Amino acid sequence: RQGPHDVGDAILGLVEELRRRQGILELAGRLWNHAPAMLGVFEYEKLEWPRLSTPEMADLVADLQADPARDPAPNLPRGQVLLVQRGCLKCHRLRGEGGALGIELTTYPRGYESPVVWAASIWNHSPRMAGQAAQIGVLYPRFTGEEMADLFGFLRSVAAPSR
Repeated sequence: RQGPHDVGDAILGLVEELRRRQGILELAGRLWNHAPAMLGVFEYEKLEWPRLSTPEMADLVADLQADPARDPAPNLPRGQVLLVQRGCLKCHRLRGEGGALGIELTTYPRGYESPVVWAASIWNHSPRMAGQAAQIGVLYPRFTGEEMADLFGFLRSVAAPSR
């Protein structure tokens, strides 16, 4: 069993690995990809997953030197392809098509308000997503490079306007 210092050292190591010049959506993808490994450590140590508010995520993003100006313009058709390729629609719905476990992605406009809101939302969602994926035998999706920007851009483009 790891001691508290080992877990703290592991988290500090991750923070140092994540701290570099990058876009917010790239960072969101990296956090998303790393969530299952972190969840395993948190479960092993019997710790609760740290939910982050939007202001807390904004602070983390600033500390990790992520800047929305570094995010590429989204490739919307590629974002749509990613939604299907990564299996998102096995749980979520898009325009009524897809699974029933997750939300209808077009009616989630608040989550698409900004890259910081999106990053906080997917961070908070990742433990549930990892658990659901394991239960139904779906691989936890990974996103590389510009893919998170493409997915976010596509979802934002098809979302119903906020009221």
